Amino acid sequence: MKWDYTEDVTKEKDGDGVMNALETKETIVQELTARVVPVPLMTNKQTCYEALRAFQSHPEVPCIIVSDKQGQPIGLVRKDLFFLRLNGFGGMDTWQTESIAKLMNKSPVIADLESTMDLLIAALAIGTGLHGKGADYVIAIKGNGIMGVLSASHFLNP
Repeated sequence: MKWDYTEDVTKEKDGDGVMNALETKETIVQELTARVVPVPLMTNKQTCYEALRAFQSHPEVPCIIVSDKQGQPIGLVRKDLFFLRLNGFGGMDTWQTESIAKLMNKSPVIADLESTMDLLIAALAIGTGLHGKGADYVIAIKGNGIMGVLSASHFLNP
């Protein structure tokens, strides 16, 4: 799906054919909301074995969101990095009973799709590597609800 704002820009608004900032934000939020990928949600008390089962049950997902007991996102487990760890020294025997919190990214980029500032920070974190080496995924929330993730391509390749 490509972002096409030409129709919106040519709409007649107050006779001058220009969209106002609120309409532009709403269009961007609608586009990003449509691109959110739902992913499994786990608590920080669950084990790596349970994460493995979640990835096996949902092979199409790129990551798992980790939340605290209030349901707020606190981490992200990327599938590729998770399986690298499981295939590394000690393998599944070492990690099987450990908390998923030990393998999660403890400082993920979280963007509230209703907040313009959050969207700008997320886009900067992905585009410039502001957040470590650059964020591959952004946890998308709307208000207090976790929606899923957006990948870098959702911000960089509209």
